[in-house]
Amino acid sequence: MSNSQQHGVSAFGIASTFIGTIIGAGFASGNEILQYFVSQGWWGLGAILVATVGFYWFGKISLQLGYYLKTEEYSHAISPSDSPWPRRYCDLMITVTLFGTFVIMIAGAGGLLANLFGLPAIYGSIGIGVLVVLNLLWGMNGLVRIQELMVPALIAGCVLVGLFFTFNPIAGADKPSEIITSPFLVHWIPNGILYVAFNFQLAIAVLVPLGAAAQSRQTLQKGVFWGALGLFAGSATIFTALLLNQGAVGNQAYPMVTLAEQIFSGLGYVYAAILVFGLYSTAISCFYGTILRVHETKMFARLNQVWVMIIMSAVGVVLSRFGFSDLIGRIYPILGFGGLLVMVFMIMVAVKKLPTLTARN
Repeated sequence: MSNSQQHGVSAFGIASTFIGTIIGAGFASGNEILQYFVSQGWWGLGAILVATVGFYWFGKISLQLGYYLKTEEYSHAISPSDSPWPRRYCDLMITVTLFGTFVIMIAGAGGLLANLFGLPAIYGSIGIGVLVVLNLLWGMNGLVRIQELMVPALIAGCVLVGLFFTFNPIAGADKPSEIITSPFLVHWIPNGILYVAFNFQLAIAVLVPLGAAAQSRQTLQKGVFWGALGLFAGSATIFTALLLNQGAVGNQAYPMVTLAEQIFSGLGYVYAAILVFGLYSTAISCFYGTILRVHETKMFARLNQVWVMIIMSAVGVVLSRFGFSDLIGRIYPILGFGGLLVMVFMIMVAVKKLPTLTARN
């Protein structure tokens, strides 16, 4: 995972990794879109726009700080002063969010495979846990390569199923129905902000070192622009399809899989496979960020990084047994509230350092 491994990441690689870090089980399943946006009716489209602007702006800041500071350590982008407490707070929030989301992703994989094939959920969790360790042995370039393969398939699946049910809604399914959502998600504006605040904590640990690996400043700018545009397109398409068919999907854990099955039964399995890609892309991004931070702690500093990955993956598999169902609606918003302060710290760092850094370059 050294800087030498990260040399020369393209705009497409940046955009793919940016999207893949944010898109995961909750997004591709439709569950996040359902709870954060569809629950607000058509105002949810405004929340998606709020979130898109937030992702673009904070994504650009993260990449710029990584590019100009030439660092793969995200703490340099969120430490506005020499005082240790902001860094400790951000380290704690980001590490807990990254690892917690890794656990949720592998729990989701296990649950999905159990629903589709009648397998014990632990099999899917173990499989994802093993794969992320193997993939990260390739370093950052391994992460970028897997994102470049998976993200286009994931976006294509979301958009195609979303477009189909936008123009071919299920008869009678447009009637308002009770949507299982979080008590914390009550208005479209804070919903959009909280969606960024939570997901941004997942992205920052990957985007800062990715910025350091960008080919040029122009590459960075193109990558974050296309990444944000891809997020908007995918979110808006899924939102419209779910809103127009909410009567059929309002209480489903994997609403997009439910819609795909309505086209023909085999497509449900295809979409489920794409959803597993989403689970994996987010799991590997979160795991990468977790390992970077955990390996610096006193408890793990003396261990070889491979052993740190094996230990953390095993712990994640064990914790994944607690399940997937309510975590998106309850844990994600809570972590989002904590992430708001992390975003404030990054703004302070950007205001303090970027003008000087860009002037030198």
